[in-house]
Amino acid sequence: RVHGDFSGIRHRLMLGLWLVSYISGALLFLLLTLCVACGLYYLAELIEEHTQLTKKILQVTIWVIQVAHVALWLVDGLPFMNICLGIGAHAAYLRLLRSFPFIHLTSGEFIGSCVLLALDHFLWFRFFGSTYFPFAEVIGFFGMCVWLVPFVLFISLSANESTLPMAAARASESGRGASSFKSILDLFSRRKDTSAGAFDLTSKYS
Repeated sequence: RVHGDFSGIRHRLMLGLWLVSYISGALLFLLLTLCVACGLYYLAELIEEHTQLTKKILQVTIWVIQVAHVALWLVDGLPFMNICLGIGAHAAYLRLLRSFPFIHLTSGEFIGSCVLLALDHFLWFRFFGSTYFPFAEVIGFFGMCVWLVPFVLFISLSANESTLPMAAARASESGRGASSFKSILDLFSRRKDTSAGAFDLTSKYS
């Protein structure tokens, strides 16, 4: 009987620990998402303030990634077609830098780079899905050779109008001067300030 009571208590404790672990995991995920959003916001601000430096860094990064593609083909024997497509995709990204930070979303260069990006993803996903590599190596390859440059170019879209004269006034009128995650964070900030003001008024007149 004592053993049965102890088993029941242990079962309740295990259930409690299970709930605590899931709640703490959800909180950690929310905190991680907030940290990533803040990092993206800060990175977008840096790109807007230093567009020419960002352009030079992107050019050098693209050249390094293209050389890395050739090295991976020679050393590790990665598929030649995938390597050529990856180099071609980054060549398309390099053409986008000619008018950086002004990227026209309806231009043939932008549409072509998006098509090459999708094909590059498809071929590499198919290759790594059929050939075993450690997960860390796959993530490292995708992070550097597939995702890095398109990710920075996506963030730099917020600098299209921010680098023009009177950009702030046009951005406030049209609502197009900032990227989506910056707009979301600004919205949360304005709501927080509004709530704080309402709380102060309530405390004052109560």
